[in-house]
Amino acid sequence: MLINRSKRRAYIGETDDFLTRLNQHIAKKDFWTEALAFISTDDSLSKTEVQYLESLAYKTAKNAHTYDLSENSIINTSAIEQIVHFENGFFNNVCVVFMTTGTRYT
Repeated sequence: MLINRSKRRAYIGETDDFLTRLNQHIAKKDFWTEALAFISTDDSLSKTEVQYLESLAYKTAKNAHTYDLSENSIINTSAIEQIVHFENGFFNNVCVVFMTTGTRYT
């Protein structure tokens, strides 16, 4: 998630290659002042599960009306349909991290 708290703007996205994607954002997205990233170090999350978490994060942020979300934020709604069995425990942990960093998401 790329954030500019003072301008109340955010971008939510997922990637398979974090460092490459971060460098792309540094070159092309100039609004953000900080980034929050969540990385699976043991490949315990499938691509579909990550897309589900991205969709859930976007929906939560949009419903909160806290940030103006970048129009480049793409939501893969088919990922939600494929992953009904996925627990929201991981996302709840992400929300706790957001609270500890002072980022308002609700």
